[in-house]
Formats: sequence, C-alpha cells, structure tokens
Amino acid sequence: MSAIDARQQIGALAARTEADGMLAGVVAQGAAGGFQIAASLSYDGSKADTDRTLFGGSKVSSHYRLRSWTADMSLGHAFALDQNWAIAPEIGVTHISSRRSGANERGDAVSALDVEARRTKATFLCGALELRGSAEAQISPWLSAGVLHQISGRRAFATAAYRGVADGLTVAGVGRSETLATVGAGASLKVSPTAALFFGATANSARKAAAKVRPWASACASNSEHSRDS
Repeated sequence: MSAIDARQQIGALAARTEADGMLAGVVAQGAAGGFQIAASLSYDGSKADTDRTLFGGSKVSSHYRLRSWTADMSLGHAFALDQNWAIAPEIGVTHISSRRSGANERGDAVSALDVEARRTKATFLCGALELRGSAEAQISPWLSAGVLHQISGRRAFATAAYRGVADGLTVAGVGRSETLATVGAGASLKVSPTAALFFGATANSARKAAAKVRPWASACASNSEHSRDS
C-alpha cells in the first residue's frame, strides 16, 4: 500500500490538477528454468481538484474522484555479471481501467461546466533492461531503461455542458506519444526473511520523474500511469 500525491499542469488550457489517494495491490512472483514471472493487481482510489482560468481572468474549480484497476504481467531472465550484479531483460503487458466521476465546476455561473463521468481503458506493452544488485543482500539497488508502447486507449475523452444546457460537447484529452522511452532507479530493503520493501523513481520521455513506492516487480507497470491523464 502506498500514498498518491500527484500534480498536473496544462499551460495551453490554464488548468492545474492536484490528486491524492491510496494505492493498494497484490503481487505474485515465481521462477522456473531461470525465468522470472510476476503478476500484479492493484487498485487506485484518488480524489482530485482541478482549477482553470477563463479568458476573462475568472477562475472555476471542480472536485471529483478517480478510481483505477491495473493488471500487470511480466516475464524476465536474469544473467549474472558477477556475485553482486545481474542484468535482466524483461517484457510485460499492462492493462488499466480508470473511471472518473462526474464533476460540477464552481466559481462562474456563466462559464462553469458540468462534466459527465467516464470510464477509460488502456493497454501497454513494455520492454526493459534492468541492472540488479544481489537478491541476497539486505539492500539491493536496481537501474532500468526501456520502451513503453501503448497499443490501445491512447486518447481520453470528456463530455461537458454549460450549466442548464441540455446538449453537451465531447472533446479529446491531451494526446500522448504512442511510444515512450523509460528510465528508473530504486532499491529493495529486506526487512525479514519473507518480507521486503521496494522504493524507486521512474520517468518517461513525456513527463518528469516521480518518486513512489514500487509495489510490484515489473519495471513496465510503473510507467503506465499516464493513462489516467485527460
């Protein structure tokens, strides 16, 4: 389980969003014939506030909920470099289903919008090369670099109408590149023979790095969060 504290700013729309919530999930890992298999399922429950500035300088704000389920599977194989380090190529697939609740803007009776709730789904493929420290050490660092490719759900949409107007307008959200370069770094801390904590930071070519708890083994899933952006 980990906390979420996210910020997004879109200059062209004079809009800023702040979100906070909790992320919880389960992970299963196994090994066979030198291959490492991991699967995870996580739930993200967040609340968000968006403020935007209108052409006349007035401001409107809205509050809404974001709920997401993420399923991830990955397959990798580690090759020992020496007693302390190994290099591991990895491939993975991630599917995300997100739901944004409806939102009613406040602050300007003429220009405020009522935004309908909407569900968005996206699927990603990932390939990464990871340098890992020894799994037997109490602290095991890792570094990764790879490519993230979105195969479905690239665009999010929103439908909104002015207060009191029956007909709404559907618009596409901010576009993202279909393929992104990814990098990451972090470490695992062994707290007992059967438990460990994972910490790390990831970034891709479309956004700045974000420090976070790394609740699953796949380097791919941690770079797929952008599907919630709209």
